[in-house]
Amino acid sequence: MQKIKRKLLSIAASVAALVLCLCLFASCSGATSTHQHVFAPVEGLEATCTTAGHRSYEKCIYCGAMRANGVEVTEEDVVIPIDENNHVHVENVDEVVATCIGTGMQAYRHCTDCDTYFTWDYDETTQEALVIPIDPDGHMNMVSVAAQGNCYDGGVMAHRKCNDCGTLFTMDGEETTLAELAIAPGGEHDWSGDDPSVCVNGDAWKILLEGQEEIVDFGNQIAIKQHSLGGVSSSASGDSNYKQYFFNTMFTTDIMTFHTQDADEAGVDENGGWTYQRSTGSTFTRFTIADETDPAKTYVGRFMLVFDFTPASNIDVTRLGAKIVDGAGNLGDWGSTQSPLLGTTESTALSLSRNQTYRFVYDMNLTSDSNQFIQFWSQIGSATATISNVHVIYLDGGATSGNPSSQLVWFGAAEDSAFTADRCTHEWAVDGHCPSCGRDLSA
Repeated sequence: MQKIKRKLLSIAASVAALVLCLCLFASCSGATSTHQHVFAPVEGLEATCTTAGHRSYEKCIYCGAMRANGVEVTEEDVVIPIDENNHVHVENVDEVVATCIGTGMQAYRHCTDCDTYFTWDYDETTQEALVIPIDPDGHMNMVSVAAQGNCYDGGVMAHRKCNDCGTLFTMDGEETTLAELAIAPGGEHDWSGDDPSVCVNGDAWKILLEGQEEIVDFGNQIAIKQHSLGGVSSSASGDSNYKQYFFNTMFTTDIMTFHTQDADEAGVDENGGWTYQRSTGSTFTRFTIADETDPAKTYVGRFMLVFDFTPASNIDVTRLGAKIVDGAGNLGDWGSTQSPLLGTTESTALSLSRNQTYRFVYDMNLTSDSNQFIQFWSQIGSATATISNVHVIYLDGGATSGNPSSQLVWFGAAEDSAFTADRCTHEWAVDGHCPSCGRDLSA
């Protein structure tokens, strides 16, 4: 009985609510004068350069009727038309200075709604009118440059350079040219420093040979221009002279070519050195040198060979150095007229330090312009090394017949290679004679 009673009460409440809603609707629709609108305020919206606005008004939350200031209105009555002069979203853009290679822009303001441009003082303008033309004097990327002149190459006076357009200026700001800034080479080496064996400009040094000072500089340096990798063995396709044929066809008198016996990594680096990586333990190169007066011919005679060797790791040497060989790499009876290679195979144990540059100095003599090559030996285990700074100094008084010869004059740290005779340590003397200072040590 109680459940039935509660259900009847619920139905009665629902009917009452429905009647109330109908009464309210009737009051908004004007069906009866006893009901009133329920208005909510609507804030005004200003018009912009791209959108219309409207005045503030009230709107009935049920039927949408509108009134303003107590008077019924329509949407057309309250609308505010687009205002082309009301730019709400304006960005300020700073000036971009014109340079010697690029235009600039004046400082300006820009409406992001209608894409209108204004001067900084809000005068309407165009993007094109804001452009600042290229300024030939607007050098913004300036750097200071100087290159000290030396004995072999000229230098350049201190100056300033625009990295954008390349224009040069004196340090006082006057426009100039590279020719006006050039410093002529000194024309001769300057040995007036603390060490008379080294040029004060650092581009030359003196090496002793039989007590005579020989100048080593860029004038007698050989460029390493080519290299070849692997693939050459002592025989191929049944031809036992394959290696000799390869070298005889590969070499020219004005190019030094390096070659690895196996397909190991090698290459000429940006500083002109030949860096190679060995996995099997040995490599070689052979080359001839051009005649001093006729580069088309192969030189025959006496010369000094100077070169540097730099290992990339600590190494124990098996064979290292240079000798004169034939096209097949054979010494024959030429071995008796040449110094032994450094290392355990031909002399004594030798250990070299990582990244230390060592210098070789040889006194050599080629007696034929055919089938005689200078060969570098490098049997250093699995290691990476660089041969660089190769110089050939032509000497007088050489033999032009008989066996070629090669004598190691000096070997050691490169920085110790330049010295005067009174500082010679005679480390590489042979049979009581020092090939560096020329002294007879047996007396």
